[in-house]
Amino acid sequence: MKIIAGLDIRNNKCIHLVQGNLETSKAHVDPPVDIVKKLDEIGIDQFHIVDIDGIFSGQSNMFDLLKELRRATDKPIQFGGGIRDFETAEKIFNLGIDEIVLGTLAIKNQELLMDLLDKYPTRIVVAADVYKGYVYIEGWEENSSITIEQFLKTLELIHVNKIMITDISKDGTASGVNHEFVDEILGYSNADIILSGGINSNEEIQALRSKSLYGAVISTALYEGLITIK
Repeated sequence: MKIIAGLDIRNNKCIHLVQGNLETSKAHVDPPVDIVKKLDEIGIDQFHIVDIDGIFSGQSNMFDLLKELRRATDKPIQFGGGIRDFETAEKIFNLGIDEIVLGTLAIKNQELLMDLLDKYPTRIVVAADVYKGYVYIEGWEENSSITIEQFLKTLELIHVNKIMITDISKDGTASGVNHEFVDEILGYSNADIILSGGINSNEEIQALRSKSLYGAVISTALYEGLITIK
């Protein structure tokens, strides 16, 4: 299981969100590039970077910072937030980013999703942000009315190979993983599943390693020193 460091970025600063609530977000003092370098040194496997501004505006403009972050680490980087068209996706790939993460687009524009999968079959990650069994989009503000089971089965039909599942109720809380939820998700799909939300200790990581997860995204617990990778 890969350990993936999650960075939520707004106004070119790393922020701490709890359940996606911008009103209670807190900015970290250190610049994102410095944070990436520090996390790289402790032995994480890759980075998951989110453009929070892009999520809510529907357009990503974080290209200059992405260039800096790419230069700051040799580890794989996956990036999401505000990717709504083919041109933006290609521009991000041309910066050297390894994977793009698609959430709202994957539900609202499946034709474009299919086009991206056709050209970049191994570099597309679909994000499924889940609350009470339903997939949420548009920065977790809109219930898609699609259940996670339905969504995962649809993604399997169109050959999406990697899916990031966020338990919204746990996100940013470092309150522990809902293992029943994880087991349920793994039973719905044969794709590579990345889990995000609530991971709070080295012991929890060991428990997750016993499941067939591809990776786990950790942010709050890393920043607060609750988890030490090495």
